[in-house]
Amino acid sequence: KPRFLAFNRLTVIVPESNPAGIKSVYDITRSGIKLVVANARVPVGSYTRTVLRNLGISSALRNVVSQESDVRDVLGKVVLGQADAGFVYVTDARAAGSQVTRVPIPAFAQPKVRYEIAVVTSSSDLAAARAFVARATAPRGRRLMLRSPSMCLRTASLMRISSPSASDSTRAAVLTTSPYTSFSSTMPGPKWTPTR
Repeated sequence: KPRFLAFNRLTVIVPESNPAGIKSVYDITRSGIKLVVANARVPVGSYTRTVLRNLGISSALRNVVSQESDVRDVLGKVVLGQADAGFVYVTDARAAGSQVTRVPIPAFAQPKVRYEIAVVTSSSDLAAARAFVARATAPRGRRLMLRSPSMCLRTASLMRISSPSASDSTRAAVLTTSPYTSFSSTMPGPKWTPTR
């Protein structure tokens, strides 16, 4: 049965220098703003459109100059100054550090971005998978995720857990219930690696 692991939120990011002078999420509706978003078929793109609808500013989509296939590509375009603004997860903005400035999105407009974790029942090492889920959902595991930008939740669907005692052919797997999300960990114990 899936267990709650983490929440995430969206934010608007602008380049560090903020040449377009964007101070509010509503500023992205101004004529001439170059907005980059993720494609509607990927989670962050779908969440972006939910935010715009909730704020009543879907008209901002007319300012879109690029639709990316991944949140990292949105982040990259803004960091490089190829766009005036973009929508990313707060965790991605935090990982970018001073390269971007965050423009908050009001809480009422935020979509529910919830990550859950579960053991895949077909795993060849159920004990290691259960232990990993227990570590990840324990208070210490959650604290590590909150503290470390390297724990950003990323696009992928399945994580393999490589147990120190397991060979490459004997892996336990942990699956997030969102078909799009997973993350890498520096948490002690098995190593998390994405599979695509």
